[in-house]
Amino acid sequence: MQTFPSAHALFVFEAAARCGNFTRAAQDLYVSQPAVSRMLSKMEEHLGVRLFERLNSGMELTEYGKILFAGVTDGLGRIERAIEEIEIRKTGAETVTLSVSTAFATHWLMPRLHQLVKAFPKETLINVLPVRLADEAAPNFPANESNRRSFR
Repeated sequence: MQTFPSAHALFVFEAAARCGNFTRAAQDLYVSQPAVSRMLSKMEEHLGVRLFERLNSGMELTEYGKILFAGVTDGLGRIERAIEEIEIRKTGAETVTLSVSTAFATHWLMPRLHQLVKAFPKETLINVLPVRLADEAAPNFPANESNRRSFR
């Protein structure tokens, strides 16, 4: 027995959970509402749990549905980021990351940044990550994302 639902079923589930309504999910997917309902009923039967609580006022995700929705949205987000990475890489552009002290960035790098950009025209993004004393003591740890500055 296959334990993993089909990709189509997962897309239908994601739309229903995101929309909070089978009718809106059906409109979003350009299918009929009964098709969405049947697909989700089969999915629930396949998994052996209820994913949605059907209410008079609509529907609500069960605990199992919330777990699956978090996993599906995370997976789709990763796929989206992978596709974005492919789009970036196929342009041939490179990313340069410099990890320097704030003083160095301010007093030496920033006045010369235009020369760096001119010298490396294929690089579309230059990240300057200020190094703090804690970062210098632990160089293998990534810099704090809130300190990242992008140019271009």
